Amino acid sequence: MREQQCAVDVTKYLIRKEMVSSGFLQFDDCPENYWAWKSSFLNATEGLNLSPADMLNLMIKWLGTKSAEHAKRMRRANLFNPAAGLNMTWKRLEETYGSPEVIEGALLKKLEVFPKVGYRDNVRLQELSDLLLEIEYAKEDGYLPGLSYLDTARGTNPIVEKLPSNLQDKWMSVGGKFKEDYGVAFPLFSVFSRFVRQQAKIQSDPSFAFTTSGNQSHRPEKPHRPHGRTSVCTHKTAVPSEVTDYQSTHKVHTIENPDRLCPIHKKTYPLKKCKDFRSKPIAERMSFLKQNGICFKCCRSTYHIDKDCKIPVECSECGSERHIAALHPGPAPAPLETVEPRKDQGREQQGTPLSSVMSNCTEVCG
Repeated sequence: MREQQCAVDVTKYLIRKEMVSSGFLQFDDCPENYWAWKSSFLNATEGLNLSPADMLNLMIKWLGTKSAEHAKRMRRANLFNPAAGLNMTWKRLEETYGSPEVIEGALLKKLEVFPKVGYRDNVRLQELSDLLLEIEYAKEDGYLPGLSYLDTARGTNPIVEKLPSNLQDKWMSVGGKFKEDYGVAFPLFSVFSRFVRQQAKIQSDPSFAFTTSGNQSHRPEKPHRPHGRTSVCTHKTAVPSEVTDYQSTHKVHTIENPDRLCPIHKKTYPLKKCKDFRSKPIAERMSFLKQNGICFKCCRSTYHIDKDCKIPVECSECGSERHIAALHPGPAPAPLETVEPRKDQGREQQGTPLSSVMSNCTEVCG
């Protein structure tokens, strides 16, 4: 009987030892994972009655390459006092990997280096969604106050720029509506994070996995420019290849200069001053610009896009340097004044009296 009891005890010991060993996780030296690793390590060693020296040796085994070096130095410095070495090791690890500033920097760095999401790139969009969810929860826990920076346009817009253009347009509509509904200066980061999760879920839904022949399902983000192509020329003019690429890709309609002739009313004032254009919802305004190949930033040209626009602008309603007042989300703040065209513009219209031209400018914003 005694031999059987010894065999049972040995079996239980081996099983418990295996369970304890399987409960350890290897620390990857990433600050955002430090507290989760520490919690799992302490749970796995609870009840083992390890001495400070044994605990320190076990820590070194399950720490990462860089973090283990900190523990080894603390062990050498306290060779005859393992308890002090253990305490100093925990303190060093929390300063190096567990402080709020270090974790905030690591999370923001992951956002900064995250690559741009391509059109219909469902895998990368889901990865971005998971990263935003991780940051959202860390921010809501309250121990990382520096992440409140993400509740501003300056903090969120660089992340929005990583989305494909179709999702940027959707976010502009969702964010603009949120601002109007709740009367805030900018949507919270949690609103943007939830928006990305919803879009990732929709695009990954097998119910909407449409199949097309060839490569038609992959729409390029930028125009394709074959090597060695020359500019298309006529007898009198040469059309830059960048302009023809942009117009052919965005299906630009043949319109006059939108900074001189309103493409909606065909009258001699810029589109950015048109009262009807300003009164439309932001989604319709952006759709109109896209259909006609007009720059989303300056609203003045059909020969470049917003990311290539070099024209300095400033919104008179919110002070943004990314759009003009005509593209500010939401309705106009007040009735706009009437602006008459210049006299030389009226004289340029052959057979049209100047007074008639001025009377036709009732569609112009102030």
